Amino acid sequence: AVAALGVASFIGFGGMIYKKLNIDADYRNTKAAEKYQVTYEEKMKPLTELPLPKIRNVEVEVDFKPSRQEATVSGRYRFENVTGEPLETLYVSLASRHSEDNRVLEIEGASAALDGDDAVQLEEYSLRRFVFNPPLPAGAFSKMEFETYFHPPRLGDGSQILKNGTFVNNGAVMPQFGVPKNFMSDPDKRRKYGLDEREKRPGRDDMEARQNNFFGPTSDYVDFKATMCTDTDQIAIAPGTLLRSYEKDGQACRDYEANRPILNFFSFISQDYVQERDVWTGANGQEIDIVIYYHEAHNYNVPLMMTAAKSAMDSFTQDYGPYLYEQVRIMEFPYGGFAQAFAGTIPFSENIGFVQNPGDPEDPDSVDLATYVTMHEIGHQWFAHQIVPADTKGFNVLSEGLTENAAMTAYERELGWGKARRILKQRSIQRYLTGRTADKEDELPLSLVEGKGYMDYAKANWVFWGLRHTVGADVVNGAMKKLIEDYGSKGPPYPTTLQVVDSLKAAVGPEYHQLVSDYWDRITFWDLKYGEDDITISENADGTFNVSFDIKLDKLVTPNDGGKAVSVSELDDVTLNELIEVGFYTEDPTEALGGGWTSKERVRLTQDDTRVSFDVKTRPTHILLDPQRLLMERNDKDNLKEIEAADSPAN
Repeated sequence: AVAALGVASFIGFGGMIYKKLNIDADYRNTKAAEKYQVTYEEKMKPLTELPLPKIRNVEVEVDFKPSRQEATVSGRYRFENVTGEPLETLYVSLASRHSEDNRVLEIEGASAALDGDDAVQLEEYSLRRFVFNPPLPAGAFSKMEFETYFHPPRLGDGSQILKNGTFVNNGAVMPQFGVPKNFMSDPDKRRKYGLDEREKRPGRDDMEARQNNFFGPTSDYVDFKATMCTDTDQIAIAPGTLLRSYEKDGQACRDYEANRPILNFFSFISQDYVQERDVWTGANGQEIDIVIYYHEAHNYNVPLMMTAAKSAMDSFTQDYGPYLYEQVRIMEFPYGGFAQAFAGTIPFSENIGFVQNPGDPEDPDSVDLATYVTMHEIGHQWFAHQIVPADTKGFNVLSEGLTENAAMTAYERELGWGKARRILKQRSIQRYLTGRTADKEDELPLSLVEGKGYMDYAKANWVFWGLRHTVGADVVNGAMKKLIEDYGSKGPPYPTTLQVVDSLKAAVGPEYHQLVSDYWDRITFWDLKYGEDDITISENADGTFNVSFDIKLDKLVTPNDGGKAVSVSELDDVTLNELIEVGFYTEDPTEALGGGWTSKERVRLTQDDTRVSFDVKTRPTHILLDPQRLLMERNDKDNLKEIEAADSPAN
């Protein structure tokens, strides 16, 4: 009897688990998930290209119940038909894959088409088709009402609402216009399943493509209002100015409204917070509230992050112009390994800021990511929220690359060259050189790259480091300020890397145009070596020292369509005309990553083998070519030369 009961229980529970995972939910193993993606692309791809209206106004009511891990999100969009033609059909991507949880979805002047040969397919892909009758005229407005319920966790189907802290964005909890391009990206798997090479983004000179930004074709900037309610022991936070806090129906509620149109990209956060508050005052008298919301036990880095936020505001308003919002909010969320910037509002995971050891501030070998990431995310308030990239080739460099430049500028000002150089090594040089070897696709020039982190963040940071330390931070950041003046917060046409490069070339002047092109428009690596002749050192009459030696130089350029790198000596359209830095030291600079020079000199080289000569105040024991790593060189091990007695005969 016991055995029979055990077998019956085993079968019963097994059947229940199978039903929950495979019938009630959409469990797929890896292979099934890949086939699902393939089928989705084959059937839905034509619908992804349909013209879409643009959302102009968003109002949303967010009701979190963390103790029960459930939520209701309702609201409305007001949108405009900008297609230039009457709009007849509009597809909507649902916020929940469970049909019954999409409680309200109505579009003024349109009806849901729930029948048709593809009805089952649309249901499977969480899509709904609306048909306007009569079609919505070009330039006309309509509105959509929605309400979506998010259930507590159940077997095989978890919840986005967590008891100890929830962070979601609007893409996860609000319906979206259009059919998403959730296509397989891995080139090997695409070939395996017989899919065509994935379509690349449009060219940077495509004016039609420049009408849309990288957040998508369904909006530019929108007017935004939100009401958020949560359990009374938590604080609900959304972008915008806090208008009022109050209790309603046993919940803690807050009303928010953006002080200006913002991107259609919002976060909704709820957690049991304590707060650290301060006011940043700018040089022009502008006052901005800075508030850090954090779990009470995670207070280790809060003072450091507050200092970083105020330092970043000093740096960025000086370099790029006014801050556009009325507050800076930094909010901890549990788990995760990233931070993300919304308008004036920055969700920040506990793991990379609040509970991480920032290291010894006096130790140049340690990297203070809590400070760096704080500065990076505040930098996005200019680059991504004012400079919004067009959805073209090179798009994410305008968001992440330009922000890396801003953050590194502020970080170096706050903590010094040594700390910044350590960040460059770990976050940029190593990541770029490793990433390019692991990439399954041919590397593209920085200005054409499409969403590869080792390029958008790492290579771009290295490029900007080289430019700033060659022509000056004021020149480079002045170019970015001009870019903001020309394109910031103005909607379409959105800028591309063409505008970035043009702005840089205008700022640096003709002397450095080739360097800008090498960094941005070509895949360029430099190769520096010492010549075979001895280094000679002689004392001058005034007590200084003359140091002479040979430098061998090559520049390797990889064709944009892939292939083997070619020496500049074999190219007609690229010349050897390089500005090379040389550092002189009285001790080995390896541990200082090239820092601590007694003298740093520059020389412009136009030949592959050149005898150079420098007068320096102190007799050096070591010489380092390109001490700041301004040039992209894969192997710099032979850039350092220790001067032995035999190398320095007296003259």
